[in-house]
Amino acid sequence: MSKGLTVIGCGMGPDDLTAGMLKIIREAEVLAGGRRHLSWFPDFNGQREVIGAGVRELVPRLIETSRVKKVVVLASGDPLFFGIGRLFVENLPAEFLTIIPNITAAQAACSRLGLSWQQSRFFSVHGREQRLPWLEILQSRSAIVYADAVRTPAAIVRDLLTHWPAAASRPAALVADLGGESEQVRSGPLADIAAVSSSGLSMLVLLPDTDALMPPLGLGRPDADYEHQGGLITGAEVRAVVMAKLRLVPGVMWDVGAGSGSVGIEAAGLCSGLDVYAVEKDEQRCRQILANADAFGCPALQVVPGSILEVMDQLPAPDRVFVGGGGKDMVDIGQRIFARLQSGGVMVVVAVTLETRAVLAALLPEYLEEMVEIGVSRAKKLGDYHLLAAENPVCLYYFQKPWKEN
Repeated sequence: MSKGLTVIGCGMGPDDLTAGMLKIIREAEVLAGGRRHLSWFPDFNGQREVIGAGVRELVPRLIETSRVKKVVVLASGDPLFFGIGRLFVENLPAEFLTIIPNITAAQAACSRLGLSWQQSRFFSVHGREQRLPWLEILQSRSAIVYADAVRTPAAIVRDLLTHWPAAASRPAALVADLGGESEQVRSGPLADIAAVSSSGLSMLVLLPDTDALMPPLGLGRPDADYEHQGGLITGAEVRAVVMAKLRLVPGVMWDVGAGSGSVGIEAAGLCSGLDVYAVEKDEQRCRQILANADAFGCPALQVVPGSILEVMDQLPAPDRVFVGGGGKDMVDIGQRIFARLQSGGVMVVVAVTLETRAVLAALLPEYLEEMVEIGVSRAKKLGDYHLLAAENPVCLYYFQKPWKEN
């Protein structure tokens, strides 16, 4: 082993370490890992580094040390599956880094449960302060959620059932301390797991169930489902058309003049890998966006207080933009946003007033691909009969930036 940094996946226990891995560990000058992993090597005489709460501060120091010493980092399971390996990949060129994989806790859990996991979805709240993506979890054929000492499987189940009580009878399992003396595997209806205690090294597994009543796709939810101020919300039917016009892709989306945040929340829920920045200048509406994101379990949405012209330069370049409010600065806003769009990016702008329509019709004419008017009429009761009452029509303007050839 030459100078450099090696991250070794420890699997479920010492028996999962191969002879080659053990040789690398013996030759190390610096051995870093959690206390549990370091305890496996009482005879190691080199420098020891305990990985704990300050891991983000320790990683740069280990990288710097690896320039002059042989550094080995012991990781749980597989280093690149919800593991510490990501922090080294992000900060160290590949030629100076070696990562040796091992079995993951999720793989071991599936083997204990006899679960074919090629169609499973994986989530983690372990050490993460983020919203629980309850909708994605419950919409999965099978789901495996990494828990921790605070957000245990029982706590996660209680959160899931608060949002969707109909999942109470869905088959599930709690798996904890895999490979250890206190290994725990408990199966039963999801509601039963809510009463089972476990350690921080645990997972919740939702098992396949053809009879499960899953929550519906989050597209065009009723306006009443969202907290919103004085009707400042993109209507459900318009929202559904906006999703179609945005042609969502993984990447970055700006929801400008976000109001209730309904467009950004639904976009994030429909497109995995889409990070949404909801820009809103009104403080009360910012609080409502956060409340709505929490209610629908949307960890991919971040609220950005302020006007778009003030905060634009702080945001990553977008692949998709929805503009729900622009006012008198619409020309400046539209031009500056379009300039920040990635190659091939899409900007969809909504117009309600005649004045905004006139401005948008003349905005970036060479990139304006489509104008669509949406008219919605709702049935209203009149005595023993119903009449259709038309709402104010809304016009969508679709702009696309040309692709650049590499």
